[in-house]
Amino acid sequence: MEVGSILDYRYNWRYADKFAIAPRWIIQRDLYQRQASFKFIPFKHDLVLEHGEIGRGVAWTSYLPTGQPTEHETSASDTIDLNLTEVPAFLEEPFSPPGDSLKWRVYFFYRAARSKEEFWKQEGKFWSRDVENFLDRKQGVAEALSAVVAVSDTSEQKLKKIYAFVSKLENRGYGPSRGEKEEHSLGIEPNRGIEDVLRQKSGNHDDLNRLLAGMAREVGFQASMIRLPHRDRNIFDESFLGAD
Repeated sequence: MEVGSILDYRYNWRYADKFAIAPRWIIQRDLYQRQASFKFIPFKHDLVLEHGEIGRGVAWTSYLPTGQPTEHETSASDTIDLNLTEVPAFLEEPFSPPGDSLKWRVYFFYRAARSKEEFWKQEGKFWSRDVENFLDRKQGVAEALSAVVAVSDTSEQKLKKIYAFVSKLENRGYGPSRGEKEEHSLGIEPNRGIEDVLRQKSGNHDDLNRLLAGMAREVGFQASMIRLPHRDRNIFDESFLGAD
């Protein structure tokens, strides 16, 4: 290859038969594209989604040069095609927002809710119930707190001590990647409540955050969980009906 060469390539991405995953088309790349073509063949039948809802049909949100996200209603067609020409290269500047939130792109999702307002209301209920079930499994939390805080501590001192205690636990997200079999052989089990996080002295970032909230509640704070997107990957957009 030399300067001015044209690279022509194509690929197919097929998932296993047990999965129906809606794709994300990232249109812009590091290089200028003379022509870009995409095709998606959605699953036509009903799907059982993450929380047990029934998904019927596929919808999508496009982020193309119009300047604003464009929502598209459920499609019953066999295929969804997109053909573009003269796609500029994406140049990521220092300290800019995450690139995948600025590039031309199309995000698909299998749809259960009739509107984005209904979707986020349902999603909030599912996540809140999951969090509260996790926090309610708190055997041994009171005993652990007796060794962390003193009765004479101020509210601020108690919260600082709880934070320091949780910060010393292992964050599994920063350790080596282990498979399920390896974790089982090491005696590491999935955490199903804050009592498990205490017992195993480890967890992912969600587990540790929930332990912090649970221990704070035990000493009288009104502690709640807030879900945020990863700042280095995406910016929250309510028009894309997916919580990942």
